[in-house]
Amino acid sequence: MQIIDNALETIDYKKILQYFTSEEPQWHFMSNITYGYEHPKHDKTSWGFACSISHGKDDIQDKYGYRMLQPLIMDKEKCMRIRCGFIVNVGPNKPHTPHIDQPQCEHITQLYYLTSSDAVTNIFEEYGTDEKYDSYKPEDFTIKHTSKPEPNRMCIFDGMHWHSSSPVMGKEARLCVSINYAK
Repeated sequence: MQIIDNALETIDYKKILQYFTSEEPQWHFMSNITYGYEHPKHDKTSWGFACSISHGKDDIQDKYGYRMLQPLIMDKEKCMRIRCGFIVNVGPNKPHTPHIDQPQCEHITQLYYLTSSDAVTNIFEEYGTDEKYDSYKPEDFTIKHTSKPEPNRMCIFDGMHWHSSSPVMGKEARLCVSINYAK
């Protein structure tokens, strides 16, 4: 895992923050921020909002958001998905669902935090798509690293590690851009 503070120039960070805290992005409410509604692991334990920016360079849902994020994108050719998550303190206080963003292929996950929040990212020891992990409860996973959201902080890790966000308990919302890159 690599943590980079002050990852972008302040002007770029402020532009991205301004965009994602405006009324422009197409936010969608999700009662499970990890999987959404149509997944067998759907449970209503991690409320939040999600905004899809891109599913690769040829499938851009939010052209303006994609342009705003250009200073952040490490490799446009290998970019598989860009998504922004917005989690607020609405309860319940339960662990979020551990997951792998792109289980169909080896990838790198890049998180870019826009706000300071007590809702850490947990990166677990568990690695890969072994089916036994699908039966695990969140408390069965072993935390390897945590990353605390701070403005303009980037966290990069091997995306095949199971990981999860955490519930927001304080006043500050967790606003995070997640980008996946093929290896």
